[in-house]
Amino acid sequence: MELAERISAITGCFCPKIAFPLWTARLVLPVGDFIAIHSRKEQVFTSATLGALDSNIHICRKKAEDELGYSPRPLDETLRDTITWFTQNPPAL
Repeated sequence: MELAERISAITGCFCPKIAFPLWTARLVLPVGDFIAIHSRKEQVFTSATLGALDSNIHICRKKAEDELGYSPRPLDETLRDTITWFTQNPPAL
């Protein structure tokens, strides 16, 4: 929710007020598959995208900071740059 709220603040777009657990998305995945096949439209999410959301959730940057001098920039700055890039480079459908 925090990430969605930050993106909403940057873009001015609607921010959902409810966050559902990942298992609910997995539960409705077959329905999304069915709709995508019959409507011939791209799925909103797939099992692969859900897997990516759920992987590497315990990564810590401390070792990179200590051994490599890594210093991340502020999240809002990164989000602004990412949103700008995606706006200027829309996916080819």
